[in-house]
Amino acid sequence: MAGQHDAAQAGQRGGRGQEHGFEFMNLQVGADYALPHGLAIAPFLSFSLGQFRRLSTTATAGATTTTTDDDLAKHSLHEWILLGVRFAFRL
Repeated sequence: MAGQHDAAQAGQRGGRGQEHGFEFMNLQVGADYALPHGLAIAPFLSFSLGQFRRLSTTATAGATTTTTDDDLAKHSLHEWILLGVRFAFRL
């Protein structure tokens, strides 16, 4: 289990925005299974839980740049679920 600063960024011509928050939880589980001929397969599952709290935006129009930094009105939680498989082989 871990916690960390979380950020997401999006941009388009003339501006960009970035959300800041905190990742409260990151759980990961997996296993390695040996296969014949030096091969291995390793399925894994990851679950993360976080919350964005602030929004920074920058907009440029000609020679003028405007920057804002505001609290988000809605502090909803977001989750990431990742399921994957790793393959390995020994030379």
